[in-house]
Amino acid sequence: MIDPDKGAHVGAFGRKGSGKSFLARRLFDSYPYDSLVLDITGDLWRDFVADGTKDDPDIRLVKLSTPLPARLPEEDEEGRRQIFVLAPDMGQDDALDDVDRAIGLALRRGRMLVWFDEVGIISPVGRTGPNMRRYLHHGRHHQMTGLACGPRPVDIDPLIVAQADHVFTFDLRNPADRKRIAENIGWEPKQFDAAVHELGRHEFLHYSGEDNELSHMPALPSAGNRQIGR
Repeated sequence: MIDPDKGAHVGAFGRKGSGKSFLARRLFDSYPYDSLVLDITGDLWRDFVADGTKDDPDIRLVKLSTPLPARLPEEDEEGRRQIFVLAPDMGQDDALDDVDRAIGLALRRGRMLVWFDEVGIISPVGRTGPNMRRYLHHGRHHQMTGLACGPRPVDIDPLIVAQADHVFTFDLRNPADRKRIAENIGWEPKQFDAAVHELGRHEFLHYSGEDNELSHMPALPSAGNRQIGR
């Protein structure tokens, strides 16, 4: 679905427990190159430790600390895939500045996946940092793949949805969230609303910007889908 050498913007949205984190992890694990994880809650680092990623001999898991380095290493001496994790202390006044600086490091490296967990905190409406803006406008030129996840699309910079090549929508209870996605992918809001209401437990909608298609997907790891007409 996602060509790691080309890069893509991906968004996954839904309430907690709806399945978006499971899908995000599947996409993340399929990426073959180095990655940066912006772990706002600290949950992802704990998952990496608990599920054995930290002890995987083919992976170099690095927890970044501040002040951040001037650059990220180009490659691991042992040829391992590198996962850099920034879990900022959100109680600090400069936490979001550190997050934005980390995005700049990834852009400087090029051909990386950046996992924007809790993207509504990283890039809220009207307060997107300069490096995040660079990623949204020019990330593909750097072969960047971005994975933006959050529960409330209405709270994030609209470009995160409008620029996305793939949008995955899980259970969204708030009509304003559903409307935000529909408007930014150019889908008729009432039809999008109806499609979300048809979702079963852990099922989701997949919008492909390349094909301009919306598909009702079964709960992972099942296969198959059915296309939704406009």
